[in-house]
Amino acid sequence: MAEFADGDYDADSGLCNSFSIMFQFQGLQAFIASESTVGGAGGSGGSGGGGSVLQPYDQCVNDADRAALEVLATDDQGGIAVVSGLTGGCTQNECADQIGAAIAGGEDGRNALRDCIASCMSDQTGVSVACTSCYGSIAACSVGFCLAPCAADSGSEECIDCALENCIDVDACTGL
Repeated sequence: MAEFADGDYDADSGLCNSFSIMFQFQGLQAFIASESTVGGAGGSGGSGGGGSVLQPYDQCVNDADRAALEVLATDDQGGIAVVSGLTGGCTQNECADQIGAAIAGGEDGRNALRDCIASCMSDQTGVSVACTSCYGSIAACSVGFCLAPCAADSGSEECIDCALENCIDVDACTGL
């Protein structure tokens, strides 16, 4: 064991007399699905929000989605950035009919918009609907809860803060 000693150097003998220990920690980002409250407690005489919704997690880390994202990647952007960039186009074009329902129709309207956006993005990229639904969910939630701050600039701090407060965490959802 003395040959492995690497600490407490003794200048007289020229040997080390103890072992040092180093711990190496590796982090693996993991997400656990949890229920989060959607809606609110209701005001005086109000009925409150719509209950709990199971939040999805790690939707894009399977082999098929990783391969599709790799194919989509360019020299300038990763595959997930390419997919994310399609959200607005799908929302404004293929899914424009569902926007009114998402604003007025509550959870069912938001779910219809989410599903439309997810299908549109999946059709354009080959990435699974489970993965693209992360982007559909955040877009539909933003339309339903954050229309005022997000309508002018979806990248504004107000829009992002509103989405973080009211919607799923898209990074947790994708797992990327």
